Amino acid sequence: MEHLRCPKCGMETDKPVCPLCGEEIIHKTHSKSALIGKFLPLPTKIIIALWILDSFYMLLSENHTFGQWIIVMLFGILIYGAITNAIYYFWWKPRKAKNKQHSSTYENKTFYSETNYAKEYHQKSFDAMEGHEFEYFCADILEKNGYENVEVTKGSGDQGIDIVAYKEGIKYGIQCKCYSSDIGNKAVQEAFAGKTFYGCHVAVVFTNRYFTKSAKELAEKNGVLLWDRDKLNVMASKAGVKQNSTTDNKDNRTININEARKVMRPYIYDEYLKVLYRQYPNDRIRAIKNFSISQNLSLRESKKIVDRYYNSMK
Repeated sequence: MEHLRCPKCGMETDKPVCPLCGEEIIHKTHSKSALIGKFLPLPTKIIIALWILDSFYMLLSENHTFGQWIIVMLFGILIYGAITNAIYYFWWKPRKAKNKQHSSTYENKTFYSETNYAKEYHQKSFDAMEGHEFEYFCADILEKNGYENVEVTKGSGDQGIDIVAYKEGIKYGIQCKCYSSDIGNKAVQEAFAGKTFYGCHVAVVFTNRYFTKSAKELAEKNGVLLWDRDKLNVMASKAGVKQNSTTDNKDNRTININEARKVMRPYIYDEYLKVLYRQYPNDRIRAIKNFSISQNLSLRESKKIVDRYYNSMK
């Protein structure tokens, strides 16, 4: 099924209603030009255009009546169009799709097998892994936990994001840190900057350790998710990867899709309030009602948020 993009928050989904912000996504039907493009691909259009030009030359250079010329031209369009379409749809297009799929499969195999990380996952504790090795380990368990289109970015110049992954239409930018001590502010700052660079909805710092108090405060302020050692062990267990490392005695909690939505909510509110302010700059009551319906909030909560934004714009 074709993926649609929410006009409000930018989330990709195959559903008619955005699961993140509740916005209705209208899938426009194909126009006539799109249908013509589907049944008459570019090679067929070129062949038909050349035949029409050639038939014009025949009309001018030879002794043919206009009716004969029309018959010859239409006959040529049907014959050459049918032959070109058959070659395009039954030979060239399937071959191109097959080559593309083969290329993608080859890249993925090369991507994950260059250093044969997979065999080492069951033999080596993640505490003993090197930085790039830990990134591939995290990418592997993310895939096995239901994340899609998982991609490890290049080692140098990664702009603060080591892995890009999707789940339920939300794009995650993940920075991986395999350290021997707890993670501080720098990793949170880098992940937050990388989220903007890669156009992600949510930034994450994923580590084999825990986070300092200062890092937690900064992450909460900037909407960055912190996945610590407990989260890593839970995901590794779900992926069927046995680790011989021990888990520190802390609350074992799973960060799910609802937490990602919670992190994104202030940014969604801000974008939608901008739209409402442009549409109803002098009609605050209408803006409150629209905001309440779109964000599934009570009128009292919506009034507080809308009033705060409108007052800040004065």
